[in-house]
Amino acid sequence: MIWRHQLPVYSPLSLGALAGGLGAALGGGGSARARVESWIRERYAADRVLLTDSGTSALALAMQAAVRRSPGKPVLLPSYSCYDLVTAAMAAGVEVGWYDIEPATLQPDLRAHVGAPLRAHVSAPLHAAAIVVVHHYGIPADISRLRGLAGGATVIEDAAQAIGGSLGGRPLGGLGDLGVLSFGRGKGMTGGGGGALLGNTLEAGRLLDELRPGLGPARAGRGSLVSTAAQWMLARPSLYALPASLPFLQLGATVFRPPHRPREMSPVHAGVLARTLAYEEAEGEARHRHAARLRELAEDWSIPITGSQARGGYLRFPLLLPKQLGGLGEDPEAGRLGIMPGYPVSLPLLPGSPFPTAEAPGAKQLVARLITLPTHSRLNENDFGQIRRVLGGWRTRAAQG
Repeated sequence: MIWRHQLPVYSPLSLGALAGGLGAALGGGGSARARVESWIRERYAADRVLLTDSGTSALALAMQAAVRRSPGKPVLLPSYSCYDLVTAAMAAGVEVGWYDIEPATLQPDLRAHVGAPLRAHVSAPLHAAAIVVVHHYGIPADISRLRGLAGGATVIEDAAQAIGGSLGGRPLGGLGDLGVLSFGRGKGMTGGGGGALLGNTLEAGRLLDELRPGLGPARAGRGSLVSTAAQWMLARPSLYALPASLPFLQLGATVFRPPHRPREMSPVHAGVLARTLAYEEAEGEARHRHAARLRELAEDWSIPITGSQARGGYLRFPLLLPKQLGGLGEDPEAGRLGIMPGYPVSLPLLPGSPFPTAEAPGAKQLVARLITLPTHSRLNENDFGQIRRVLGGWRTRAAQG
């Protein structure tokens, strides 16, 4: 067995952060929550912040708020994204429509969505309560362009994969009417779990005030302290092969989870997060630096970032491979380097989803051709050398047709 196995994603943790989680669990977590809320409000210039048990719960609340503002209208979701978007929509109990994603840029494809072309609404309000915009893998989506299209629809900015990224000098997550952050395993900063919903305008802040009483009470979270401690202990390339070899842990897998009632952030998650906020800047710099190196290695396969004032958050580094190179996500050498395929099914075709199916050509291409590479701070020179070799082998295969 080869013991070194690079992590697909990684978030800095420490014994001090675990101690913070334990202390918050014993003390109720009030001071930790206040510290986290204050940090987020200052960093994102948010009018209100609502701390939740997960980013999925934060997104569900955002959808509920939008539909409360515009009842009877659907929420538009991207056809290619994390399955948790469907889970959130189910938890929110909203009607859903789809829009496609441009494969070469990961930008929203504004030409059409299920039911009507989006471009037909450029001079008229979009018939939707909200449009959910995702910064896929930390690639900044053009929020300003979508704002011009959305009309009266609420722009929900899902920045769960983009902590550390920015657009026009403002952090991703602080640009939409409502912003969603996630602090789960592997994100730019972690509490071992948890999320946040940001009200970035005065009106959106009032919507959060209306939602707050409906949040379920926080769970004690002591079990999550154990899992976060295991994450801290095993999140090393020298040890990760052990948990990665246990299929029931589903590490790196894309899993469709059933919905649940959104809850407040647990004291444990707040206590851990209050300590790990200090690591966000250094981890973000490492991911940005590593993404620049990967861009050189990937050359024309990498996804460009558009805009002179756009900075990626880079949860992962996405590549769009040539059409004839499908199936490379099963390459065992690539897997040991943390190289993985993107989402295996488009959201409109997700089994178990109660929402309408639809053909989405862009999403279909991404399912077949997108590969993602790790960017986190635990990459070393040997990893980059092996990634270079793997990509070189793939280029040879592409040239041979």
